[in-house]
Amino acid sequence: MKFIDDRSAEQVQWLLVDTSNLAYRAAYGMRHVHLPNGKPSGHIYGALRMLADAIEVLQPKRVAFAFDCRAGALWRRTLLDKHLSAADRSERGYKRNREKSEQPDLAPDLVNDVEQLFSLLPSVILRAEGYEADDVLAAFADSRTKLKQHTLIWSADKDMLQLCNEYVSVLPKIGDQPINEQLFRRKYGYRPRVLTRVKALMGDPSDNIAGALGDRRPGKRDRLLALAKRPGGFFSAKNTVKEIDWPEQVDSRLQSVLLEQRERLQANLKAIDLRVPVKRIAKQQVQFQWPTSGDKSKFLSKLAQWSCGSTIGRRFDVLFDKEASE
Repeated sequence: MKFIDDRSAEQVQWLLVDTSNLAYRAAYGMRHVHLPNGKPSGHIYGALRMLADAIEVLQPKRVAFAFDCRAGALWRRTLLDKHLSAADRSERGYKRNREKSEQPDLAPDLVNDVEQLFSLLPSVILRAEGYEADDVLAAFADSRTKLKQHTLIWSADKDMLQLCNEYVSVLPKIGDQPINEQLFRRKYGYRPRVLTRVKALMGDPSDNIAGALGDRRPGKRDRLLALAKRPGGFFSAKNTVKEIDWPEQVDSRLQSVLLEQRERLQANLKAIDLRVPVKRIAKQQVQFQWPTSGDKSKFLSKLAQWSCGSTIGRRFDVLFDKEASE
């Protein structure tokens, strides 16, 4: 596997794992696998197998696992839901769609099982009270960029694509080509940071964030995209209505619709733009990095509890051996 500019995967200095995203994919993909006592175990085996594959293919120098906190979504929910009536919040509130659609086999407790196991591997644990995994991933990636360290974020969450730059790439799944800034521009036709304004205007169904329009027809999408590509303007709190530089594709009727929703759409941007939590974490001097040398004995013991054979355990020897040699 190679990057678009032909840097080999051996030069990946950091592999950042969106652990919750990985755990849910494993839990859903292997939801029919259980222990003899009936307890679901596919989430453990699936996550381990995918992680082992990633380490073997990418050969990162270091690994970091990002975890959600229970109250991590609270600040976004407060920001976004204030624009909804009390009656609407249970249906249209931030991530309420996930709470209603989650199956029993995809319960948060199963994600915690994966987190407890991964915490026993040599790694850096990324977690901060009051923040989601996206937030600490962004903060850590930002710190690696400042050190000019090549970093690969392994996540199927499209919000991560806004972080693509000279040093940060995103890998949706093993076997895909990592997406860096150059590939992103070629695929979408705009800079990664513009993605935040695109999603703020068009909405993000995966997080239950409503966009400016009730439908997503191509013609209207094109007009919103023209506005998203225009820097500042509509989204700048400093600009008055008269100072907004409207693109010609946005007619007066659409301007009226957008202006009616301007405050809510600006809240969308704050919730989606990962630079917001990065700045908050830095300003508050939040401790979110927890290096660990791992515990091989406890790791293997946990594998046995989940009826995972020694074969898959040996696939992680490379991490423990690397830690011992440093």
